[in-house]
Amino acid sequence: MLSLIKKLWVVALIGCILIVLMTLEVRIITFEVERSQRVIPSSGVITAGVLPFGVYWDPTGTKQVTSISWGTLSPGQTGNATLYVRNEGAAPIYCAVDWVASSWIPQNASQFFTLTWNFGRAPLYPQRSRKVLVQLYVKPNISGIETFSFDIVINAQDEPY
Repeated sequence: MLSLIKKLWVVALIGCILIVLMTLEVRIITFEVERSQRVIPSSGVITAGVLPFGVYWDPTGTKQVTSISWGTLSPGQTGNATLYVRNEGAAPIYCAVDWVASSWIPQNASQFFTLTWNFGRAPLYPQRSRKVLVQLYVKPNISGIETFSFDIVINAQDEPY
């Protein structure tokens, strides 16, 4: 019987010691974490990836293109717009043209058109302009479209497409 009481006493003593140690450890960890945290607000402006260029009607870059009117086109016909792309940055750029698919009015009209240009694969060097011909081809099978509109996007990057 005495041996059982001794065992229980030892188990209880070990349990108390563990509780004290865990409490002490939690307090130490909590104290250290609170002392090691620092919140520093920050803000800024990211300019990486911005390649300045302009799209103009003239080679001197004085008349900026804000819209293109294709006029009246018939099936199988191509509309043309001569533009000048000017690299206004400090590094060579490569450009590509596309349309914004969600901008088409009516929504199903894009299937009846092809948009191309002759910018080429060569880089456009800083402070230089390149004459480009943008063409909108109307496919012969167009039907149900009397008027249309869409947004053209010209992308520039520092590596070839």
